[in-house]
Amino acid sequence: MIDAFAFRFNHLFGFYDNTKSWANSKIRYELNVDLERKHNKSRGNIRRSSTRKLFENRPIRKGVKNTKVSQVFEKPRQRMLFLFDYGDQWHFIVELKKIVEPEQNIKYPAILETFGEAPEQYPEYEF
Repeated sequence: MIDAFAFRFNHLFGFYDNTKSWANSKIRYELNVDLERKHNKSRGNIRRSSTRKLFENRPIRKGVKNTKVSQVFEKPRQRMLFLFDYGDQWHFIVELKKIVEPEQNIKYPAILETFGEAPEQYPEYEF
């Protein structure tokens, strides 16, 4: 997706089940989860909670690095918000259009459709 917009891949991002309000998502797939795990593992800090009730109403947070598209999208028309760059807040809706058998020489997942012209990631402003 980043390639489709010619953006530089230099910011944190996440996928959220609530396409209107990412902060209210119940399920989140975030790069910072992977980074936190890597950081905690390198420091020998493995966080385990012995009090599950404390976290019952918190959203489910998973990493993106080892998550496959098929684990997130189970049926056609399922949608998620892709939020790139939490500062500039680039919002993209990702929708599973269909499930097909893979063809040789085609890279998956594939972008099937885009709308409008891609904006510049860092436009030059005149002051």
